[in-house]
Amino acid sequence: MSRGPPGPLDTFLGVQAATGSDVIHLIPADTPLPAGVSHVIVLTRNADGQMTTGVSTPIVDRAVPVNPAEAVAFDDEDLDANELAGVITVTSAADESDLAHYCVFFADEHLHPLLWTPVANFTKGMSELSHTFSENTPLPLGA
Repeated sequence: MSRGPPGPLDTFLGVQAATGSDVIHLIPADTPLPAGVSHVIVLTRNADGQMTTGVSTPIVDRAVPVNPAEAVAFDDEDLDANELAGVITVTSAADESDLAHYCVFFADEHLHPLLWTPVANFTKGMSELSHTFSENTPLPLGA
């Protein structure tokens, strides 16, 4: 992040020249968010100085969840090959603050999802995170 005129946190993204068109300033991926920063503000200036108020927008720091489910359990009750039946139970994460859903997928031996459509989808905070596979549910190829 480039430094500029001192501010409350002495953080400065840069100066863009007025062009008469919309101006774009790209912030690279993985740019650290300085402590205490919650908004981006644009202040205009000319040779006589810089305005004291401007326009702003809140920063929404997007990130994938880091808190996994605590556990998953499943016992196949279907005795036929390449078919399954039974209840899959998910134990919720100890900290659900950064997630919205639990998505259950069929996966291969390397734990790569075989299909990008979840078998089950649970919203965080639900009291019961379980899904029942009915008798003779076919396993996808590679599971």
